[in-house]
Amino acid sequence: MKLLDSFVNYLGQPVEEEHGKEFAKALDIVGASEFPADLTLQKLFEELLSEKEAHRFSVKSGFFLSAFLRKTGKSDALEIPAGVTVHYLGAFLSGGELKVKGECGDYLGAFAEGGTILVEGTVKDYAGFSMKGGKIQVRGVVQNHAAMNMESGEIVIEKNCYDFCGNSMNGGKIEIRGNAGYSLGYRMKGGEIEVRDLAWDLIGEEMKGGKITVKGHIGKEFGLNMSGGEIFLNEANKDLPRSKTKGGTINFVSFKKS
Repeated sequence: MKLLDSFVNYLGQPVEEEHGKEFAKALDIVGASEFPADLTLQKLFEELLSEKEAHRFSVKSGFFLSAFLRKTGKSDALEIPAGVTVHYLGAFLSGGELKVKGECGDYLGAFAEGGTILVEGTVKDYAGFSMKGGKIQVRGVVQNHAAMNMESGEIVIEKNCYDFCGNSMNGGKIEIRGNAGYSLGYRMKGGEIEVRDLAWDLIGEEMKGGKITVKGHIGKEFGLNMSGGEIFLNEANKDLPRSKTKGGTINFVSFKKS
């Protein structure tokens, strides 16, 4: 069966509740389909766009494209046109490089095990969800819950990241070269987050482990109910009111200008 016909059949199937099962289903379908060896991710996506009005397109197209990347094992590139949403792009990536131009949907690079995703544009929620390896670099803004449950790997955000970045992360590293929103490192257990500029209220809220560094201004109630880990803040903020903590350490240091 040709790849587009396989995708149409896949669209008609319900979405599995478990991400891994949905990806495995897409991988099986791609593996059983016929396509030329020189087919690119962009060309495939342009074919899939004929079905963009379908109810499950945003989710199913992302899993399907990610399965195609895993099957071919090649580095590739994709440009997403305005008004089209693709979730789960680069999910379960194991190697190679994926270059994306445009706005990415939710769960970019979720469960990635290796490889590199480079985005020229904005990314919606849950980027790097449960990421286990590899690197995501975004030359734009990333929205909420980036790196939630992250185990390992690296995420570099060249502009701002919205709320709950590093939510419940266990390992890996996040570098934010702009500002961070509320509840940075919420319930964080391990890993490292570094913010070059400012972060808003509730830095390290309920933090249990890991390390957070914020080099610029900070909001209120930093370290609220934290029980472990380390927070490093600019010494210019040392006179701000302290929150109630249960453990861990909050350090005020002088940062060299970069």
